[in-house]
Amino acid sequence: MNAWQQLGKMFNKNVDFLKQEFKRLKDNLKKCMHRREKATKSGAPHSKLPQCKYFSQLLFLTDKTANKPTVSNVSITINEGEDLVEESAPLELQPSTSTPKKRKSVSQSCTNDNINLTQASSGSAKKLKPLLDNQSQASQPKKCRAELAHAVDSMLVKTLQDMQNNGNRSDGLETENDEDSLYCRSLIPIFQQLPLKKKRLAKMKFNELLYKIEFESDDENTRFF
Repeated sequence: MNAWQQLGKMFNKNVDFLKQEFKRLKDNLKKCMHRREKATKSGAPHSKLPQCKYFSQLLFLTDKTANKPTVSNVSITINEGEDLVEESAPLELQPSTSTPKKRKSVSQSCTNDNINLTQASSGSAKKLKPLLDNQSQASQPKKCRAELAHAVDSMLVKTLQDMQNNGNRSDGLETENDEDSLYCRSLIPIFQQLPLKKKRLAKMKFNELLYKIEFESDDENTRFF
């Protein structure tokens, strides 16, 4: 199971929907970085640089949002004097068929979705109710959809940060549990029990011994073993 499948299972959401939300977050960060670059060139101080939503949490994505050089393999020729007109189909207004009872149900479902997202982020073992799919979200009021998108964004950013922090922490534990690190840590209680003068003397002797072993010939070092 890859990372996106794990996120989909955690949020009980479609993977394509989570990828779309993640792309929107990256696009917002990219626009923010572009505005900060323009402000820096104009002489604005660092404290006055613009910051987008979740800016500090998404800084680890800066290398993923940088502009990359592209080469187009399609050449387009536009003749002078020609006007490009994009025709759009007329919009038809549909009469609203919602009733106060239905609006109450939609509001209640929005609240339930936010509760489910909070439970998913905290690792609750309870069985979560299915969240709304994309089709049902389209019928929600604008305010409710905005609240749900905000909750999804917050939980997605937090989950990505936790996954990255857990990966960095596991890499650090592998290097801290090697034989040399364990031996050095075992000397700490002994040094803490020594008086200050003896502690300094022990450190000097220890460094002197390491120097001899490192720089003297192998024949001279064999007497220590």
